[in-house]
Amino acid sequence: MPVLRFALLVGLAALLVGAGAIVDHRHKREVEFSAQEDAWFCAHGRPAACTEFDEVAYEERWERRELAYRVSFFALGATAVGLAAFGLRRRRG
Repeated sequence: MPVLRFALLVGLAALLVGAGAIVDHRHKREVEFSAQEDAWFCAHGRPAACTEFDEVAYEERWERRELAYRVSFFALGATAVGLAAFGLRRRRG
């Protein structure tokens, strides 16, 4: 497979990781909003709305995923740029 095509595929993988991170972050916000709403109802006398949701643990899991998204995105992006530069240089030479 030519280097430039491989660089394009790696760049596409970086974009997919970024898109996945955005979708996951939106889901995280929805879960947090629901948990805050449940906590408010629980605190104001509606025990049916009380959940055993652990916001701290959920946030810690999100932070680990976010780090993985960031590292993957930037590593794939840098690899794509490096491969593209190498492929263009080799093509000219």
